[in-house]
Parts: sequence; C-alpha cells; structure tokens
Amino acid sequence: MTTAAHAQGHAAPATTEPGDRAPAAGAPPAPPPAAPRTAAEARARGAFLAALSHELRTPLAGVLGFTELLADTRLDAWQRESVTAIHECGEELLAQLDNVLDAAALEAGELVLERVPCALNGLVAAALAPLARKARERHLDFGVAFAPDAPARVLADPARLTQVLAQLVGNAIKFTDAGRVAVDVGCVSADARRWLRIAVSDSGVGVPPAARAALFGSRAWNDGAAEAAPAGMGFGLAICRALVELMGGTIGVDSVPGAGSTFWFCLPLDAAAAATDDAPRPPRAAPPAAHVARVLLAEDNPVDRKITARLLELRGCRVDVAANGAEAAAGAGRTRYDLVLMDCRMPVMDGLDAARAIRRLEATAGSAPTTIVALTASPLRADRERCHAAGMDAVLAKPVDPAALAAVLESLTAGPARPAAATAADPAPAEDRSPAPASPAPHPRRSSWPAR
Repeated sequence: MTTAAHAQGHAAPATTEPGDRAPAAGAPPAPPPAAPRTAAEARARGAFLAALSHELRTPLAGVLGFTELLADTRLDAWQRESVTAIHECGEELLAQLDNVLDAAALEAGELVLERVPCALNGLVAAALAPLARKARERHLDFGVAFAPDAPARVLADPARLTQVLAQLVGNAIKFTDAGRVAVDVGCVSADARRWLRIAVSDSGVGVPPAARAALFGSRAWNDGAAEAAPAGMGFGLAICRALVELMGGTIGVDSVPGAGSTFWFCLPLDAAAAATDDAPRPPRAAPPAAHVARVLLAEDNPVDRKITARLLELRGCRVDVAANGAEAAAGAGRTRYDLVLMDCRMPVMDGLDAARAIRRLEATAGSAPTTIVALTASPLRADRERCHAAGMDAVLAKPVDPAALAAVLESLTAGPARPAAATAADPAPAEDRSPAPASPAPHPRRSSWPAR
C-alpha cells in the first residue's frame, strides 16, 4: 500500500544530518536543557518517581487484574460491556501515568534508550494486536501493509518504538468515526542513507493547519502552546516526538481537515541490523513437555497477591504465598520451587534482601539456582539493575500482564534457569549494567485483554 504522503514526498527526512536538522516549519521550540543536577538531587528525584509509580500502580493493578479475571467468567451483555469499560479506563490511566513519568525524565534529560536488533514484523504485530480489536468495535477498516523494501530487522529500542506506533494508531482510531485506519511500513532514502518510515493514515476529522504546529509541541513542557491541539491528543504526541528524536529520527503529519490525516515517523536504519536479515534462523525448538510448575509468590499487598495467585492457578501452577521477604526466604529454604515471583517492596525484609538470602542458601547447599523474577512498580532503570545485582533473573512490571507472566512460565521448560533471558518488561540487556539513577524503563503496553 502506498499512501499519498509517499507519493508527495512528505515522508523524507530533512536533507541535513539528523543531529543537525533544523526544526520543521511551524514546529514549537524544543524544551530548554535541564540544569545540571547534583547526585543528591538525582537520588531524591529517582526516589520520588519510584514512590509515585508504586503508589499509583498498586491500586491500578487491582482494577486491571480483577477486571481481567472477571472477563473470563460468564457475564451477560451489560455486565461484559461494563467490565470492558472499566478495564479500558484503567488502561488509559496506566498509559497516562507512563506518559507523566516519561515527560519528567525527558525534561530532565535522564531517559536512556536501548539499541538492540529487533524483528520488525513482530514489533508491529505486538503493538497493533490490542488496537485491532478497538478498530473492529468502532466498525473501522483496519490494515497493515509492509512495502517490499521494508527491513526484516531493525536496530532500535523495541519498547519505545512500539510505544510511538501504538500512540499514533490509538489516536487514529480515537478520532475516526467511520472509514479506515491503515499502517504502512517501508523505507525512504535521504541524507545518503536509508530510513525506516512508518505511516498511520486515517479517514477521521483531520487537523486544522493552525493546530498542527502544536501537536508535537510543548503541552508536556507546560508552556501552553498546545492548547489549539484536539483534546486528548497533544500530550502523548509530545512524548512521541521526543522519543523519535532521541532515536535519531523525525516525526510529522499531513492532514486535510474533514478528510483525514497521515501521521508518520522515520528512523535511521543501521547496517548492523540489516546484515542479520540473511543470517540462518535456528530451528524451532520442540514444544516442551507438560509441566506443572510449583511457584512461590512473595507479595505483601493482598489484592495483588490474590490476582497473581489466581493467574498462576489458571495456568496450572501450584502456588504457595509469602507476605514478606523473610517468609519467602524461609519458604525457598524448605521447598524446591520452579519459580519465585518476588515483590520488591515488602515489610520485614524486602525482595532484594530475600533474593540475596535465597542465593546464599543455594550456594551453601550447592543446589541449582531457582528462577527468581522480580515484581516491581518502579519505573527506574536503576531499580531494575538492583534486581539483577541481587541475583534475580528478570523483571516483570506491575500491573502484571498475564501474557508476560505466561511467557515466564513457558520459559521454565525451555532451558536452564540461569541466565534467564530478559523479559519484555526488563529492557536492560545483560551487558548494560551502568547506573542510571532516575532513568525510567518503559513499561510494556498490556496486550492480553480478552477479545469477546
């Protein structure tokens, strides 16, 4: 599929190098650089962000978790509509919380990106799966087209790339009452290099010319410039612009009021990622034999404990629970578990100390290490690094995504327990352990809400 933006050349990045590129015409100024922070200020800011995220995500985990469990029961049409509405409101609140944390980190210049090889088709599919259902509910035609020159793999931050794409597609669905939403993936050439271009086209209300300059602007930076933008659109797009520019790319929109819009972004393609396109693929492993996992769940919050235990039981696990880190360490010393799910903030003994205690017990006994997965509401990369340093294998973000939890359970029979591959909720690669006291790590968008 080729959009009008392709034909008119709107997608091509500016002809200067990305780092020297002048702002697009009419674009608002970038936020001023943050003043240098002392180490104490950075620690205080990081502690505040972690506490804020924890306090808000804990009740959200209850709202989202119980609506997901309730949706798997027998409901009449009105009940199911009500449960769906509650869940969608919770998802929106979670997304806005993520945006607030991202904006705070971007304003301070403290957000750190990954650069890892990613399968592009899988990234796009993961970002669009939950949005396709929303498009169907609104009776919209929805489709994705990959151009022949679209790369199989890209070098990027997978969580941030899908975050930008999901924001653009979500907006397109939200502001389109009838017609279509289409995603086109391809390449353009500029600046003597190739660029990945992803465009999201819709037949919605369009954007008036006077409002376009504010769309990607400074609503997040609180200077009032984005008041002309359509309500509910500006804040997320400001985050998108900042993320795309951090990835060395550019973002823009072509729109005709009343006839629809095409929002697009371009990212530079890296030869190292493209070189892996033709690499031989390892043979697919045979499905693991059936296995009933025995799991120790260490969680002090009774609502979170009940939800997570139920999710595990629905997947055939035998579950023991501990209300604090001391109980978890003692339980792991008495019983051999396939998996320990460890909340990081607990009374008596926190999850980090409990993980260290379990590793010491294993070293003393000479036993194989148990897989320990942290459960955390903290957005800080430094907190996730501390989980790894304490001996944990991976990190799951709260609220726990049932699909991410299922992936952890499937990995238990896929190979040795350690070292465990990082989950989608754990963006820091094993070789990257540098401290970053206040850098939020992206929480993956949840994609497991059942389509009914």
